[in-house]
Amino acid sequence: MKKPTTLFIFLCSILTVLLAVSNEDLWKKVNDANKKGLPKTAIKHLKEIEKVTLEKKAYGEHIKAFTKRIAMEGTIQGNKPEERIIRLQKEAANVPIEVRPVIDAVLASWYWHYFQRNRWRFMQRTQTGAPPGDDFQTWDLARILTETGKQFDKALSAAPQLKKIPVARYDSLLTKPNNIPDSYRPTLFDFIAFDAVKFYQSGEQAANKSQFAFEISANSPVFDDVDAFLQWKPKTEDDRSPLLRTIQIYQDLLLFHRNDESPDALADADLHRLKFANSHAFGEEKNSRYKAALERFYKKWADHKISTRAIIQHAQVLFDEGDRVAAHKLALRGSKLFPGSIGSVHCHNLVVRIEAKETSVHTERIWNDPAPTIQVRYRNLDEVHFRLIPYDFEKRIRAQNWSPENFDSNERKAILGKKPVLEWSEKLPEARNFQSREESFPAPLDLKPGFYALVTSHRKDFKDTENRLHLTGIWVSDIVLVTRNRQGDGILEGFVLEAKSGEPIKGANVSAWGTVNNNRKNRVKVEETSTDENGFWRMKTGNSNVIFVAWHKGRLISTANNYRAYTNRNVPRPSERTTFFTDRSLYRPGQTIQFKGIAYRVDQHNDNYN
Repeated sequence: MKKPTTLFIFLCSILTVLLAVSNEDLWKKVNDANKKGLPKTAIKHLKEIEKVTLEKKAYGEHIKAFTKRIAMEGTIQGNKPEERIIRLQKEAANVPIEVRPVIDAVLASWYWHYFQRNRWRFMQRTQTGAPPGDDFQTWDLARILTETGKQFDKALSAAPQLKKIPVARYDSLLTKPNNIPDSYRPTLFDFIAFDAVKFYQSGEQAANKSQFAFEISANSPVFDDVDAFLQWKPKTEDDRSPLLRTIQIYQDLLLFHRNDESPDALADADLHRLKFANSHAFGEEKNSRYKAALERFYKKWADHKISTRAIIQHAQVLFDEGDRVAAHKLALRGSKLFPGSIGSVHCHNLVVRIEAKETSVHTERIWNDPAPTIQVRYRNLDEVHFRLIPYDFEKRIRAQNWSPENFDSNERKAILGKKPVLEWSEKLPEARNFQSREESFPAPLDLKPGFYALVTSHRKDFKDTENRLHLTGIWVSDIVLVTRNRQGDGILEGFVLEAKSGEPIKGANVSAWGTVNNNRKNRVKVEETSTDENGFWRMKTGNSNVIFVAWHKGRLISTANNYRAYTNRNVPRPSERTTFFTDRSLYRPGQTIQFKGIAYRVDQHNDNYN
């Protein structure tokens, strides 16, 4: 065979250089067209790249240009995932055999993201007995899950080729998870495998659950170390189980990265495997096995920042179990390791959460004799501070169209700017182990009747910074306002009574405050009346929601809720009914009963008479 001449080799080298330069120029033209907002021009240059790269059998670059063009064409047609899928399906049959595994992988990813964006559509569709068509946009839930699973399996069957393709080559086409560097998912196989795992763990998979559904026992090797997990061959009749497929994919990932020079991908896949096991395993030993597996993990990877992600998962389990002391100790340790890492930040956040000062305050709405109590539930606090601030209720009710007794965060500054009539503090017994504790304190009674804002604070100066302020509306009053709605006649009525004795109060003023003329921002007085000698009042207020306010000799009280009178247009017609009390419990059909000279015959039913 004649050897190629030096001139021929030189010409081939020149041609290779020219083609490379040509491709670089074309990619530059694609980028420039994109920056100028000229997608059709960019698509034209991508087609040129596809042709050149296919001739050179530069399949990696060919796939990149091909899939990028498909994505851009789909964007032009409304930026809808289905447009990309339809176009990719149409052209995938004509691509060279060498690039089909990658196209299958991209198609599987696009199927999955289409399902995620349209999950609600599939959940609303009813499965029918008719054979499904080829248009995936019309499939029911079971069909889309089945076909997406098949597409993932088809893609992953080409694992040897996918494992050789860097995922960074397809950055413009794939939706990558946030905060996950490429070193954790270095190849296209990793990307597709993790997408498949998310798909197989989706809650909608329950729709395809088999009669012999595979389940994961907490005592199985699912929580064991990598070596034992890789040896595990689960036995089940449910060979299409999503959980089984997930286990197999994790085994493939761990085996693939077991001998990598960088530990990133192996450690990341292993930690995700443990988290998956905790989510789906069952059994009394699950928590203890999960905690032991996490501890083994972060000890093994102590010199890697991924260890902090295992530490926060362990600490969160302890927190959920109620062991806040152990959770705090572990999270505090993790927060000091590898500052700035995701796990370290989450550890710090849990520490802050555990150490946070918390209070919730409950008391009776109306204060009178005997003295009510103020219940304080607290955590990480040794003292609580109170202020009572008087409030002009009539002024407040005019400005509040719903519940004037409730204060929102926007009112805090204005209320704290008012002078309190009383201010005091209470010492709190120590609440150990970062747990909550509740204490009750007597409410003060040496107060003038009226409406008050009870303000509770962690700080004695009641400043907003590093503090938790609670505002509660309370009444100091020894009168009671009772309200009731009559049955459908548009009238509201009630009583004004002495709180201590229950005696009626005659001559008390009762007013109704509501909105009129579609003015939803402010209330006005819509009706007013006085109580009679029985403390009784009645009024017709129209259709608006109203708050009732009662006043008597300097004493004031309101209803806690809005009331609305209604008129029932279908007033029931009067009817009469007669009840007989007879001398025996049973009469035979045809027998008669005499009542005031009138004979009544018993029919076929013992409780009916003619």
